[in-house]
Amino acid sequence: MPPKEITPINHEFLQGALDVLAQARKNAKNAVNLSMFYAYFEIGRMIVEEE
Repeated sequence: MPPKEITPINHEFLQGALDVLAQARKNAKNAVNLSMFYAYFEIGRMIVEEE
């Protein structure tokens, strides 16, 4: 069996994949922050109503 050739790395492809992952992390962080904001707002509303 002949040895497999090593293909060069496409740096543009890898950078594109890294950019997609970075954007996904940013989107996830924003979603969590927004969710926590609404949770704290709702808890604050509940406290005010209870008083």
